[in-house]
Amino acid sequence: MHVDFRFNKAGQGCFYTGFFNHNNSAYALAYDCGTHSNQKYLKREISKFKEKLNLHNNNTLNALIISHFDEDHVNYVSTLLSGLKKCDRVILPYLTPSERFVLYLKQRAGGSAESADYQQFLIDPVGYLQEFNVGEIMFIGNGEDEESIAFDDDSFGPDGKSAHLGNEFYVREFSSFTVDVSMIRSTSLSPPAEYLAELEANPNSIGFYRDRTKMYIYPFWQFYFYNQPRSSNHNAQISDFSLEVNNYFYINAISIAPLNQLNLKFLFDNWKTFAEIYKDNFNQRSLNFSSLIVQHSSLLKNNRISSGKKLVNRKKHATLLMGDIPLKGLRLPKAIELDQIRFFQYPHHGAHTHWDKSIPHALSNKVTAIFNFGFGNTYGHPSAITLSRLVGAYKWDIRYNHQLKSFRYSIHNTTY
Repeated sequence: MHVDFRFNKAGQGCFYTGFFNHNNSAYALAYDCGTHSNQKYLKREISKFKEKLNLHNNNTLNALIISHFDEDHVNYVSTLLSGLKKCDRVILPYLTPSERFVLYLKQRAGGSAESADYQQFLIDPVGYLQEFNVGEIMFIGNGEDEESIAFDDDSFGPDGKSAHLGNEFYVREFSSFTVDVSMIRSTSLSPPAEYLAELEANPNSIGFYRDRTKMYIYPFWQFYFYNQPRSSNHNAQISDFSLEVNNYFYINAISIAPLNQLNLKFLFDNWKTFAEIYKDNFNQRSLNFSSLIVQHSSLLKNNRISSGKKLVNRKKHATLLMGDIPLKGLRLPKAIELDQIRFFQYPHHGAHTHWDKSIPHALSNKVTAIFNFGFGNTYGHPSAITLSRLVGAYKWDIRYNHQLKSFRYSIHNTTY
């Protein structure tokens, strides 16, 4: 078994891919696909990846994971999915209509040009994705329900197989690979009102699930999903913002329902009207409230790692993908074993705001930390303050990923 992972040349954004190979069979995935840098670099990387999909995986993307809905992480999803035979599964966090409108206002307030494609994604993520022959859309909740801690870390039976494999839930075969999402499916949540009609019409196309759960590519790999609960302050801000928007409708005798998917198009088209309400309730630094954190690692022993130079410790090989979640206030569940992380995507492009040393301190000195950023970005990413904090305190192998430089690493296993 051999797997290649790559932080591609996206610039100010992210496009991370994984390609599994075993006995002439393949499994391909992507995590985020977007940029605020010159589009030619990311488009070139997408084109190369799709050529690989066409040659080695029947023009199929098996899984797309979206960490969060910021424009620089999703605005080239359509370019990635367009022309593929299919995308088997998209896994992403769920954001309410109010949260999606706030994100749109954040992009506009930050000076980003209006984008019809991004607007459509935020208005209706399901409808947007279904335009590209996506087989299943899995929304992961944000952990606000304590019952989301639904499983022990020991999810394998005495025969070494997943304890959920082969039950009544969905299991799909990809020749040498068995994709098991039964653990996710067994944590089903009640769907939000905006998608009740869609679920009634197509009950197998979308689902809503708790976080702190796993997907397996059996017998090789596991993925653990965690979605940080929203803070009480964030929930209060969203509630106050929604109330002020609805009050505006009432005062101006605008006949429109409360914030929901059906009227987001009206709100987006008239976003300038609500810009002041947005500014009164939010600031730019407070809006990285959601990222689907993913830890993935091998289920096999005796893994060999290569990333351009020899790495001695072969036992620690896990990857932790962080999206843009702030470190401050972030408390990861025990199932994310920080001392086993080898490759760490430093969150939010290396921004210095919302710093907290707890997670960096828990990581080992054998970590390779990857910073995604774009040359010429106006945010100062990665921050010199961040780098000075890390270089002085930790013996990390720091790698930069921008529009001119990718970072690739491979994991080999001779057991299979």
